[in-house]
Amino acid sequence: MVAALLVFLALAFVQSANGQTETQETGLAAVRLAHFSPDAPLLDLLVDGRLRLRDLNFTGLSSYLVIPAGEHELRIQPHRAPNQGDSTNVQAPEPFVISVTLEPGKYYTLVASGFFDPPPTQEQLGSLELSMTANTVATITGPRGYSNTATETATLSELFPGVYTVRAGKEGYKTASYEVEVRPNETAFLSIALQANSEGEPSEELPEVVGGNANLGLEWRKVQLQLYEDELTGFPPPGSAFVRVIHASPITPAVTVALARRGQNDEENNEPIITELTYPNEADYVPVEAGRVSFRLQGATGGQTLTELENLELHSGTIYTFYIVATRDDSFVSLIPTVDALLTGQP
Repeated sequence: MVAALLVFLALAFVQSANGQTETQETGLAAVRLAHFSPDAPLLDLLVDGRLRLRDLNFTGLSSYLVIPAGEHELRIQPHRAPNQGDSTNVQAPEPFVISVTLEPGKYYTLVASGFFDPPPTQEQLGSLELSMTANTVATITGPRGYSNTATETATLSELFPGVYTVRAGKEGYKTASYEVEVRPNETAFLSIALQANSEGEPSEELPEVVGGNANLGLEWRKVQLQLYEDELTGFPPPGSAFVRVIHASPITPAVTVALARRGQNDEENNEPIITELTYPNEADYVPVEAGRVSFRLQGATGGQTLTELENLELHSGTIYTFYIVATRDDSFVSLIPTVDALLTGQP
């Protein structure tokens, strides 16, 4: 089980139905900034050229800024401390700009995701060479949701550095598991040797064929801005919370989000609430019964568990957004829960 990064950000907004009506009547909208670019510096937000927010760090979520509804230019400027010495030889970071139309009475989250620096070069990637006998099935899982299957001697190239797990099996032989480290600009070698079953011993289940490489790591994407509308005007059903998931990691493949109540620890009892969610999309808000739940983030291909949040308390009448975020240089994938709103006056 991969340890999860549990980051509970401060309550972003408290709203009533009357407050929503007043916002609509005055022609105002609200927008906040979420910083999910793991290698970007602190970020500033400018609205129509005016600095409105500064120094937001990675995994930071700002408060809502109330601005007039209508067309606006939102500019995300990497913050830069004063340079020491001659600054003429230092190129300032480029801003990221998006033009938006904000509707009266609506609330929005502007997400900055992707990578500030260039993609890794071939010298920063590695390879894994597998040697095995005919009819052996090997499944390989590793960083960034990597999932692949090999059925003969093969070389897997352009792999991100990290530890890969290889599970190999063959009819009439015992299944074996290996761990091998892939290093930058090197080829790791793994010779798979299986032990035959004793006479009369039943064959073990062969590793599951996962249907090809599910690693999206080489689709390196620069920082980009996505604007999502926050539905903060309705009430969850009595005794429930609303949960939304936003996929903010371009190097994490399509995912399934499942939840389990206390005592339901095996995966067969998981209840998928979101399936096949890809970057940079969002899943609709879904009602979830309040109480203690565990969330599992799994690769949609092969079902590999990427991260897990255990015994998370969901409060009745609360609206949550969970963000899928991954760091650049390792396999750490996070499912970050945030509180969007606690609605008052619930019937």
